[in-house]
Amino acid sequence: GSCNTLRKLAPKLAQVAAERVQQELHYLLTSPDTPWLYAAWEDQVLQVWLGKIPAQNVQQIEQIEHSAWLLSKIWTDLGEQLHRPIGNDSTLLSLTKLASLVSPDPNTAQTQLETLKYSRLEIRTVTNLLEHLPRLLDIADSPLSQEEQYFLFQNIGSHFPALAVLTVAVVAHQDTLRETRIVGLIAPLVNTYLDPQSQIAHPTPLLTGKDLIQQLALPPSPQIGQLLTKIQLARIAGTVTNREEALEYARSQLNQQ
Repeated sequence: GSCNTLRKLAPKLAQVAAERVQQELHYLLTSPDTPWLYAAWEDQVLQVWLGKIPAQNVQQIEQIEHSAWLLSKIWTDLGEQLHRPIGNDSTLLSLTKLASLVSPDPNTAQTQLETLKYSRLEIRTVTNLLEHLPRLLDIADSPLSQEEQYFLFQNIGSHFPALAVLTVAVVAHQDTLRETRIVGLIAPLVNTYLDPQSQIAHPTPLLTGKDLIQQLALPPSPQIGQLLTKIQLARIAGTVTNREEALEYARSQLNQQ
């Protein structure tokens, strides 16, 4: 299998075409059979390309598989999205596992994955997860405000199911007893994400930039985008509920400046 192939290649691995390695790694990450991956790690095969990988990160992949199963049992829609294809041969789930093997630093991870010839889309998915993971791991001590949730969903977009799985997996891998608690803390976010009507996760603006320019006689500038964000946050907070109130709110913001 892939592992034997990789084992034979290990000494010459640095010269082997990156695409080939990416392909072998892909088989290892899409198979639910984690022991192969662990064997490849023990043989120092992965390290040639990805540098030092702590043992716990490789072991964590099994936990990712379990967390994905668990969250899919609770939210079937989330499960379906995890198997959505991305880039060449990847899925959201296989890229979640990949995020566990690369450097936790998004920039370093990007370089590692570029070397392995991953597509820009796949790399962006992994770095997006790494950028937001620290904040979600902190959710027990400091819950996300509605405003933070809004910006989280704006930035993470359709990668959210992967972020949820990764967060649960990292916490559960550190301490199995904390699994139930972290699932409970993530639950409201998952429900928000899966609700198409949610103004936090899937905002439908009351006004467009064009409306602001026409109605308030404003020149096009970054200020328009800032105003639209403020209006959406006011809407989430419940202080603005319709178009007229949104315009009124925009006017009041301008008067304060």
